[in-house]
Amino acid sequence: MENCNGFEIGDKVKHRFRDNKYQKCVIIEIGEGCNTLIKVLCEDGFYGGTEESTFPPQDLVKVE
Repeated sequence: MENCNGFEIGDKVKHRFRDNKYQKCVIIEIGEGCNTLIKVLCEDGFYGGTEESTFPPQDLVKVE
């Protein structure tokens, strides 16, 4: 289901402001409403491995 920010579960995304971390992510959970946090699973997390993280929608950009 698409939320008002245009993201869907399964979308491939990257972090808009970080060039070397959180660039290979997929959305795994979206909360209710327009100002909700989005949970992603990233291959290149902060510590260099696979990591679940939560970001506001304005920090994410679709890759495909």
